[in-house]
Amino acid sequence: MKKQRFRTTIYLFLTLITGLGITGPVVASDSTISSSETQMTLSSEISDTGELSDRGTAVQHLSLSDYSKLSANDLAEKVRSKEVTSEELVRLAFLQIKQENPKLNAVISTRKEQALKEAKELQDSGQPFLGVPILMKGLGHTVAGMSNSNGFKFAQHEMARSDGSVTRVLKELGFIVIGQTNYPELGFKNITDSKLYGNTGSPWNPAFQAGGSSGGSGAAVASGMTPVASGSDAGGSIRIPASWNGIVGLKPSRGMIKGSGTSAKNQVVHFPLTKNMLDTSKLFEALKNPNAVELSDDTAGKKIGYTLESPVGTPVSADAKTAVLEAVEFLKEQGFEVSEVKMPVDGKKLMESYYTIGAGSAGMAAYQLSRLEKRPLEIDDVDILTWALYHTSKLIPKEDVAKAWEFSADAAKKMAELHQTYPLILSPTTAATAPVVDDDLLTPELRSQMAEIENLPTKEERLKLIYDQWLPALTLTPFTQLANLTGEPAISLPTYVSDRGLPLGIQINGAVGSDSLLIKMGSLFEEHGKFKQLTVDETETTKPTDTTISSITRPSITTTDITNAEISESSLSTQIPETSDKMNTKSTGTTTESNDSANNSESPVVSSMDGKINSDANLGTTKTINEETSTSAHHQISTDDDEKSEKYDRNAANQSINSSSSEKEETTNTKMRNTSEKSSPNVKSDNRILPKTNEKLPVISYLFVGLPLVGAAIYGIKRKF
Repeated sequence: MKKQRFRTTIYLFLTLITGLGITGPVVASDSTISSSETQMTLSSEISDTGELSDRGTAVQHLSLSDYSKLSANDLAEKVRSKEVTSEELVRLAFLQIKQENPKLNAVISTRKEQALKEAKELQDSGQPFLGVPILMKGLGHTVAGMSNSNGFKFAQHEMARSDGSVTRVLKELGFIVIGQTNYPELGFKNITDSKLYGNTGSPWNPAFQAGGSSGGSGAAVASGMTPVASGSDAGGSIRIPASWNGIVGLKPSRGMIKGSGTSAKNQVVHFPLTKNMLDTSKLFEALKNPNAVELSDDTAGKKIGYTLESPVGTPVSADAKTAVLEAVEFLKEQGFEVSEVKMPVDGKKLMESYYTIGAGSAGMAAYQLSRLEKRPLEIDDVDILTWALYHTSKLIPKEDVAKAWEFSADAAKKMAELHQTYPLILSPTTAATAPVVDDDLLTPELRSQMAEIENLPTKEERLKLIYDQWLPALTLTPFTQLANLTGEPAISLPTYVSDRGLPLGIQINGAVGSDSLLIKMGSLFEEHGKFKQLTVDETETTKPTDTTISSITRPSITTTDITNAEISESSLSTQIPETSDKMNTKSTGTTTESNDSANNSESPVVSSMDGKINSDANLGTTKTINEETSTSAHHQISTDDDEKSEKYDRNAANQSINSSSSEKEETTNTKMRNTSEKSSPNVKSDNRILPKTNEKLPVISYLFVGLPLVGAAIYGIKRKF
């Protein structure tokens, strides 16, 4: 009898332990994966949902905080030395996206299944960025089976049939593509406020803009989703997001980078956004066109000019001026001769030429719609800016475009002469810190006029309206367009943060071919601890006040507008579409062949226009540019890279399409780190989505699992006794 009682007691005890034990939480808590103080590492692989599952791997794993702060170069070295697997890096990247993207809306689509497969199959053949996750800009840098919409709602189901040239080159360097980043429609803006995908906020404070048009890439890099993300720049679209996200943004010389056009009538350059100069330098060397002409990077005896004046006469904030003057003092301390200079180019005429050249790109919307739905373009199909540009382009003759190119060539000559005396020119990257995220920089009055722009009878009236509507945006970013029209390189460096906690970059321009010199200057600032980048222990998204914006008078923005502005939850996507292999063969929309290597004469269309317009067809065709035979009069359409092509004539379609695409403060407890200190950017936020850990789940599990087992045990005891 005693033995029976003993066995029964043991049975009851084991039953209770089993019932309670199997219901314990299995999801990693935030402290397990991202504490910078304890530097805890994962002992098992991170699953797709952020859960931990032991798979018997023997590699040493990274913490999420380490992943989010390390450079692409450092991560590649860890993969090569087998300290970590590429698969784990991909999983960490997706976990960081899961945590950060709901408040930023930087990523618009992912390819988790394919990325993990590619990471697993990756072989080390000496690639400089072996196994490192990367995000691709959703505009122009096409990825097979992923969105190729150009930001048009009517083209949201269009998928690319193959990788574009920029994507292919980055994959050859060892990167694992994991998704696409947000951008404004056609890349026409210096903010990211996509009609299709929503707004993108800055990691420094999501209530403020990430910039454009590579805004999604800028926010993704600054928040640690991936160490680098691809960007393109036809008027500032790499440098503006770099300025407003506190990262590095290099716009290389025309023709310097593989896949970027060499024609004098090409403004677009492609290059990834980074967090440090090591990645910038290694990427530049890996992507450099071997036939490009380079100048010496010797800094000895180099004179540096600087300017605090907007080239178009608009206000420049105190923050922007302070950023430049602090840089001037630092450069003087390093032994450079630095003098204030007056820029030799008429900025207003430059922007008029810029808009004239770029207006025709909006014709892509009408062309793409006619192929997809066989109907004319309507105002609700596109952003109001695209609508206005499209109707303006109809009245611009080739002669006006030719004159605009002539002015651009003259500006290049004047800048080349200036660089004979001053090889480097220093300015603010942006004239102010970022605007609030929901501010589209357009007054209701101008919006109404743009909706009726086709009623204006002359091109002069339409172009004036275009200039007027762009003035608020141009006021924020008047310094970036010059380098695109002249072809010279420029780099934005993260050296300044305002008293209200928002970053603002300084820009250094150089003579065509002096890219390595700019990189060397960036390294000088970084090595002396001048970089100020985001490391946030805790942020709060607060309502911006009239003191949150730098003291700059921006047309169409009132104190009331800013005070009442709030981050719009509806504008931030919490659901990221994920592609699969099936999307390559079966899709709700059409698939388009990508050939972005040819899409290089796209002209700038706004204060920050980027990218390429790559999608076009019901039949899987691709729009590319024939830049050598046309002054923005033709698009080249090819069904495949190796098939014969036909030419799309802008005049026959009554469209002035210039290029296959164009580009386009308050944080609490925000800390800045000097990169020389190597502190860990433990990025957190109250309003982000963390790995799902429901504290009530174990209790519920006890009730549903434990109690029935206890009841069964008691029933067995009663039967025995």
